[in-house]
Amino acid sequence: MIRAISICLLITPLWVQAQTVFVSPAQVVRESERDLDAAKVTDARARDAIKIDAGTASSQVSIKTSFKSPIKVADGANTTELLSLIASAPLAKDATDANLATRKGLASGTTVSLAYSMATLDGVRVLDKQKALEVVDLCKTKYKPLFLSIPGNKEEGFACDTGTVSTLVEKEKISRAEYLEFRSNLLAPDSNITSWTFTLTGGYKDSKYFDSTTLAETKKRNSGGGVAVTYSYLPTIATYMLAGKLTVESAYKDAKSSTACLPSPTSTNTLLTCANGSIGAPTRETTQKLDLEYRRKISERYAYSVQLSRDFKDKVTSVLLPFYLVGNDKDGLSGGISLGWSSDDKKVAASVFVGKAFSVQP
Repeated sequence: MIRAISICLLITPLWVQAQTVFVSPAQVVRESERDLDAAKVTDARARDAIKIDAGTASSQVSIKTSFKSPIKVADGANTTELLSLIASAPLAKDATDANLATRKGLASGTTVSLAYSMATLDGVRVLDKQKALEVVDLCKTKYKPLFLSIPGNKEEGFACDTGTVSTLVEKEKISRAEYLEFRSNLLAPDSNITSWTFTLTGGYKDSKYFDSTTLAETKKRNSGGGVAVTYSYLPTIATYMLAGKLTVESAYKDAKSSTACLPSPTSTNTLLTCANGSIGAPTRETTQKLDLEYRRKISERYAYSVQLSRDFKDKVTSVLLPFYLVGNDKDGLSGGISLGWSSDDKKVAASVFVGKAFSVQP
């Protein structure tokens, strides 16, 4: 999913003469730690990246390359398209950790994904020549000197955009009210960001298991694939987000790890031959799943999320309600109490969690 969209003001004399101000939905906006109304975003510019996801069960390494289209400008809306190619593989050659048996199909194998994303920023203001010149002059005479007064900042890093101005609030160079006034020149109060992502995934998984009748160790490579469609809606002046994801996937799942013993074929006494690991060949599983989520930040101290999931193949519906109550000034809200319910056992489960900091972005 496109994780965010930016609100960036790129101004040159040519654009000013055309009496327009260009607002891009695909540059970086830095949300301050004081919860500015600007949506927190991730850089969506074309680039290559290597990411390692490490956990208690295994580690994955991902290599990504992206290609971004030119911004498409329409009446009151700007659109960015992004095409990404992502390859992911487990770091360990032997991926037979018992915990991996609980992970579904392609998640623990080698995959290649092709994703097409389209993000649209609605509610962009078109400024006349006089207003555009005023905004440019404000950036040149006030915001640029303040930006350069921050240690480490250089002139080539300055941009007349909401990201820069929100950074000035974070560094206590200007007030929040001044930031909101600057931002109102660029976006209407009801402006919003919508994004769609279509992902095709194919891959394989190497499995090692023991034959259920002979306990002979066997290795096999199975292939799988899937398609996913993701949508998100994020008001630019708001503290909530709506998102949904539909996934259809076919992949192989290892049998759960266990211990099995058989009489030794070379012995006439009671000696046994035992094996510990996945007993039996992997089985093909088809996933047809819809995930919906609503996130809202109530204040600096409280936030919550409503997560609804429906597995159409297994006919199971689950609901998860994390309430964020614990955090700090630096990292934000990152812990709290979670309530969960599933239609297969019809029981309510409560737990305490600490994890990634809460954000209203997908």
